Amino acid sequence: MQISKQSADAEKQLAVLQQQLSMTRKENDELRQKNTKAMDALARLEKVAQEKVGENKASSCDSALEDARTSNAKLQSQVQHYKTVLADTEGILNRLQTSVETEEKKWHAKMRIYEQELQTARTELNKMKAERAGDAEKIQNGTGSSIDEADEAASAVTEAAH
Repeated sequence: MQISKQSADAEKQLAVLQQQLSMTRKENDELRQKNTKAMDALARLEKVAQEKVGENKASSCDSALEDARTSNAKLQSQVQHYKTVLADTEGILNRLQTSVETEEKKWHAKMRIYEQELQTARTELNKMKAERAGDAEKIQNGTGSSIDEADEAASAVTEAAH
């Protein structure tokens, strides 16, 4: 009898254990389903997050590219402005140089004329001095006409020098 009691107890225990096993399996299946759902949700969130990061990177790249284009356009505009200013300045300097060279030629021509006039005046002065000296000699020798003629010659020399 004891064996049958033990057998009955063992069967009860087996039934309880089978029931617990069944409940554990059911809980395990539920947990597996929840875990699978959570993993799926997590995978979707990761995908969305990666897409957002990609969009942000693309957006950041687009924004940086647009900034670079704007900056490049401004710099090109400045370069063009400086080229224009430089070309204008170069034109002004060339015209100024031409004007200076023209004026320099005029001054050189005037200077040559004045030098020729000065040389002519010196030659005439020397000639008159020589004549005066000759007249003075004649006066001293008594052969000259008069002191008045000498004074007139001196006045003429002075006027010619001016």
